[in-house]
Amino acid sequence: MLRACVRAAVVVLAAMMLSGPALAGPVGRTMPDRFAPESLDGVPVLVEDTAGGTVWSAWAYRDGGEYAIAVSLMDSDGGWTDPVFIGRDDGLDQIEPSLAIDATGTAYLAFAVRETREIRVSVLVGGTAKWSAPARVSGDGEVASAPVVRIVSDRVVLGYATDAGTRLLDFALVPGTGVIRTNGIQEGPDVID
Repeated sequence: MLRACVRAAVVVLAAMMLSGPALAGPVGRTMPDRFAPESLDGVPVLVEDTAGGTVWSAWAYRDGGEYAIAVSLMDSDGGWTDPVFIGRDDGLDQIEPSLAIDATGTAYLAFAVRETREIRVSVLVGGTAKWSAPARVSGDGEVASAPVVRIVSDRVVLGYATDAGTRLLDFALVPGTGVIRTNGIQEGPDVID
């Protein structure tokens, strides 16, 4: 059953990646205050935490000469929190964010780094206020972009484009900790063979 869920997720992720970036998430929501749709900001992603009802938004925020990932939450009154920035003032462009929230309220943020052509993941454990340091998940020598992260059952499934095609990874969750166990990673196309 779990393997069937992972296979279904792989097909959906591949289709999403091939269709390009899009505004994903709850329809009809207002955008965070710091998001500037007429500027050079990247396309925002909206995700609703189904357990807690919190709406999250992430986007590539143009800040001076570089991009950082901005993450904001919608409060119960419909207002947005001041964004938290990941990668601000580090001399790199963090772009193409993707968000997923697990049943414990832990947030998983995947994004691309333009200069190094890699995919990184940062985690915010539910009930805490500090994101983990971004960890590289793309392979050595890969030219990676367009990450998509989703929660499927007890797994974090991450897909991204490479110079050689689409790569898919899945990690076991350690509930409530924000830790993903790297043993058991499965790479496409083996997942669907």
